[in-house]
Amino acid sequence: MDSTPDTPAGSPPHPGERHTVVDSTAFAPGDDQVRPADNPAHVAVRLESLRTRCMGEVLEALKQERRTVRVAPYVLSAPGDGRRQALEQLRRSVSEAPGWQVAECSFSDGPHAPFGRRSGFTAACRSAVTGSAHGILVAGRAALTWDNSDYERLIRYLHRHRRFVVFASQLGAR
Repeated sequence: MDSTPDTPAGSPPHPGERHTVVDSTAFAPGDDQVRPADNPAHVAVRLESLRTRCMGEVLEALKQERRTVRVAPYVLSAPGDGRRQALEQLRRSVSEAPGWQVAECSFSDGPHAPFGRRSGFTAACRSAVTGSAHGILVAGRAALTWDNSDYERLIRYLHRHRRFVVFASQLGAR
């Protein structure tokens, strides 16, 4: 088998050489960093594992500090009754989780807002990072992004600030 050095992303391989993308932000082997060539099913499992592990670490620290967990609801929905109902449903899901409460503010964006340009989601992250909430409560991953790299960056960003994303379906299971 031909073995050639890896080339940086965007560099064309020389004729006859194998092209491998090298992610300059890659973590050590064995870490749960998403790599472009990964099987989508494995990526989804790994990202869910990363999200729940990061969330678990934050929750354990809050438990040790004997603090009530506060989450800020976020929905990606058109304005109107549907959005209000979705936010209310998220708020109700928190009532089923002992030791959890809803933060003072909730956040939303329209359904067609691109992930990097959602003012409501940016405000939700800012609210969490500045201490108004420990986590961002969403109905599911579809409210965030399906881009694995963006999703992983979000999880890691929040975790660095001792914050997390939680899905409403997890609250009843806690």
